[in-house]
Amino acid sequence: ALLAESPAGCGAALALFAASIGMDLVEPVPSPQWYYLTEEGLKLLGIGTWLAYFLGVAADAVAPAQRSAQATAASKSASPSGVSSRNVSS
Repeated sequence: ALLAESPAGCGAALALFAASIGMDLVEPVPSPQWYYLTEEGLKLLGIGTWLAYFLGVAADAVAPAQRSAQATAASKSASPSGVSSRNVSS
């Protein structure tokens, strides 16, 4: 349960974006260079967190399909003809 796969990951990304917007609203005149670095850094961290969140969500969505495909492939390799190998009595 990584941060990227949980709703907290989405919340963290939104909080970073909100902090960046908040810095835009209270920008001092004239702004020191560290101010721009901090503001842009928050945006970059927000983008990275947002990306990690959606990659985690996508991986969770794909994982069941992959497990199902692997199980199907394993069952077909157990019986080469694709027919069940149970005994049938006449």
